[in-house]
Amino acid sequence: MSALLVNRLADLVVTRKVAIPPVLPKVLIQLHESHGTRDKNKAIRGGDQVDLGSVAHPLIVVFLEKLRRDQLLLAAWSNRLLRGGEHTAHSHPRGGDSHVLYVASEHDQGGVLVLWDGMQEMTIDPKPGTLTVFSP
Repeated sequence: MSALLVNRLADLVVTRKVAIPPVLPKVLIQLHESHGTRDKNKAIRGGDQVDLGSVAHPLIVVFLEKLRRDQLLLAAWSNRLLRGGEHTAHSHPRGGDSHVLYVASEHDQGGVLVLWDGMQEMTIDPKPGTLTVFSP
């Protein structure tokens, strides 16, 4: 039984490399400056979030369409964490697979993705261009 539990979380997680358009980080910063929301009830603390489905920037539209060809994406957000910020633990119980794509990261300030299935924890080190897909 314990061998099954040890492998359970790792079996639900897939990572792969995604090509990031060189201008994408700059575009996302601009979107966060103009559309970013800071809501104390959200999972973002010390940062902001942009609903990418609500913006009509051509680069974002094309980039999301490319991701949708390979993955089922129902919604997409960009999260920006400022120094000391965090994306608090939360779940999407009625959602399908979750996707996390690191566009840019500053690992020396933290920023690891921690997945927890209620029994075990898995940590993924952020690298730009890494797409992580996991089940709720």
